[in-house]
Amino acid sequence: MTTITMKEVAAFLLGEASLDGYWFGERHPISPFWWREHLRAALSAPATAPEQPASKALQDVATERQRQDAKWGGPEHDDLHSFADWHRFINERLASSAYANEARTRKLLIEIAALAVAAAESIDRKGTP
Repeated sequence: MTTITMKEVAAFLLGEASLDGYWFGERHPISPFWWREHLRAALSAPATAPEQPASKALQDVATERQRQDAKWGGPEHDDLHSFADWHRFINERLASSAYANEARTRKLLIEIAALAVAAAESIDRKGTP
């Protein structure tokens, strides 16, 4: 038996989806209550945290990463930089934010976060622990 989520079982019981190719109420060759096995398995599965939507800041970091990749060439370009390069890029923006207004500071912090993600991804690709 494949693992079925509680959401899938609920959709089946509500008539919104089929389960194992059968809709709720259709005759099944095994038993009229064949779906109970799936329900028990779904109920006994460990609970998962509900997926939270990304905050505006995280969405902006992802957008900034895409902008940076489009401008600079993506992973191929990023992997040419040393850790010292990333440190310098981040510190330049951090220093620029010291006397900036709140809107400019936020923009620079988004750039810094995106640069930190790019640096971490580059390290990951290089296999550095």
